[in-house]
Amino acid sequence: MTARGPERAGTAAPDRGAGTDDGTRVPYRRWRRWVRSLRRRAVLARAAESGADPHDRVYLVYGVVLLGLVYGPMLWSAVAGAGTLLAGLPASRHGAALAAVAVLGTAAACAGGLVAARAGGPVWVSPPEATFVLAGQFRVREVLWRRAVALAAGAAAAGAFVVTAVAHGAGAPPGLVGVWGAGAAVLAQVPLAVGAAAQTARGRFDVDAAAAGFRRSATAGVGLLGGDSGAVAGVLGPQVHAGRRATLPRALLRRAPVAARDLLGLRRRPAAAAWSVVAGVLGAVLVVLGAVAGPLATVAGACVLYGAAATWCAGLRAMAAQPEPGALLPGSVPRVIAAHAVVPGLVALAVTALAAAATAALGPSAWSVAVPVVAVLVVVLAARLWVAGATAAPPGLFTPMMTPAGDASMLVLGAWYVRGWLVVTGAAWLMHRTGGDGTAASPGAVVVALLVAAWLVSAGVRRFVRA
Repeated sequence: MTARGPERAGTAAPDRGAGTDDGTRVPYRRWRRWVRSLRRRAVLARAAESGADPHDRVYLVYGVVLLGLVYGPMLWSAVAGAGTLLAGLPASRHGAALAAVAVLGTAAACAGGLVAARAGGPVWVSPPEATFVLAGQFRVREVLWRRAVALAAGAAAAGAFVVTAVAHGAGAPPGLVGVWGAGAAVLAQVPLAVGAAAQTARGRFDVDAAAAGFRRSATAGVGLLGGDSGAVAGVLGPQVHAGRRATLPRALLRRAPVAARDLLGLRRRPAAAAWSVVAGVLGAVLVVLGAVAGPLATVAGACVLYGAAATWCAGLRAMAAQPEPGALLPGSVPRVIAAHAVVPGLVALAVTALAAAATAALGPSAWSVAVPVVAVLVVVLAARLWVAGATAAPPGLFTPMMTPAGDASMLVLGAWYVRGWLVVTGAAWLMHRTGGDGTAASPGAVVVALLVAAWLVSAGVRRFVRA
């Protein structure tokens, strides 16, 4: 009898060796209890030798609970404050508004699940597990089902936490808050399923890839805790270059070598470039629709444009990653930065033209489309330059910041990581509110965009020069 079924007559089972275990000789639960007992004995032995307390995990649990009690109410208040924006709507529209928030949140979480799958998650596998547990000794499903249950429970708790906070801030009745929380707990399983499905390679669990992702994520996590925003690239892993046969255009290489290099980077990533243009057109259309749909559409469009511009501004990030930014080419640092701005500017103009063509059927003229879109794109590209100028958090952000709710230094560090998104969101909202007709096409909105962009560019250039 083998692991796959009864053997045929006249055939012998292959000799696996006395030291191997195919999962049939020792059940996984018994083996897991044995390893746990060995670890417990090792911990007690080390504690006895060093004179330490063998019950350090109690203090670890205490610290985790304390952090939850400190930052949990702060996060709840912040999310509930965002829900107060829905309180001004009629009671009959609360359900539709909360449903829209749930759908958008699920879509964003699905994107996060895809990123987590590329980073080795959401079912984390450490290198020792990949080597000694999942390399054929035991079935993957038998080993990881507890982890999957824990992840499902955590996703349900996170989804219920966010949606109930939003519903409470919107002034929904307690019974309705509970119903929305239960629905969010169920809906939160969709991003988890997307991430788990993306992590599966060709119908089987790729243990080696998951272990490699775990190593990248552990290293990048240490960098992020230390204030290094460039560690995000380590989480995502190496970029996939499909257009490897693309070469530098000779005519452009002689006159504008920096622009030629940036153009080559886009040509070697055709899928990412195409999707970024599609996302940019969608964001531009949302900015145009802000005149009818309100400031939420303008802000959402600006955020989509900022996300799409990450592909266009890859040259600036490559320059920031150099030991001395701008020193590889002749000329001053501002001149090299201006050369890196050529390709993103051309792509932004192409996105504006495509958005004008897409909205032509809706009635607005090309001028009324181009002005708000260009104004928002100027702020977006300036924010990308500003963010690329500094990849390490200032040491002052790690100083304890005591508030009535507790220490807010980690929240400040988190805000520094998303500073570009915050600036673009605030600028888009201010441009919409400044416009007399409720759009970003008024002279006041254009002046706001130019002032914000000028400040961001000057700050970003100074950072590059100091580096």
